[in-house]
Amino acid sequence: MNLSKTIGIIMDGNRRFAKQKGLATKEGHEAGARKLKEVLEWIKPTSIENVICYAFSTENWKRSEEEVQGLMNLVAKILADKELLSGGYALSVIGEKEKLPMTVRTAISFAENITKHFDKKLFIALSYGGRAELVRACNNLVEKGKTSITEEDIQNELYTKDIPDPDLIIRTGGRHSLSNFLVWQSAYAELYVTDTLWPDLTKEELLGLFERFSVATRKMGA
Repeated sequence: MNLSKTIGIIMDGNRRFAKQKGLATKEGHEAGARKLKEVLEWIKPTSIENVICYAFSTENWKRSEEEVQGLMNLVAKILADKELLSGGYALSVIGEKEKLPMTVRTAISFAENITKHFDKKLFIALSYGGRAELVRACNNLVEKGKTSITEEDIQNELYTKDIPDPDLIIRTGGRHSLSNFLVWQSAYAELYVTDTLWPDLTKEELLGLFERFSVATRKMGA
């Protein structure tokens, strides 16, 4: 298959999954975390080199204190997961990390250091917003004394500056929206939306989405 070097995934539907199954919201998020590990295994044999997953947005801080605390605890647990840390991906967290609890920041540092030798890259967007990323980039350039800003200048200040922009973004859960994810980087990306909730995503459906993208890409290049 002719696949993108970089893909983005908006992992939507954990709470609806929990509600449908009669589970607590926390259990829905835990199911979503397990699904992430599965999806990474499915992607590993493909030519995709970089995976960017939208895990927690800047807007998500507005959720209940109980849910946010549960999510932060889950994130710290995921970042210490032996399967994830030995799974073949160099881990990086992008977003406003200074807003994250110290326990999570400590877990991030450990995970990033112990996985840095792997070739494939996994970027987890935490406390992330595409607009906030652009504001950060512009502020960095102003601090450097820039009075005239080019696209290349902005590109070089993004969290993802060292990898190609995604050609494909997959969103589960049915919403046809980027929800402030990779606002700059997704300018030319194909958006593939499935009604399937994130924890319900199957290998067959994911590979089917890849095949659809590959066929469409070949046709455009013909």
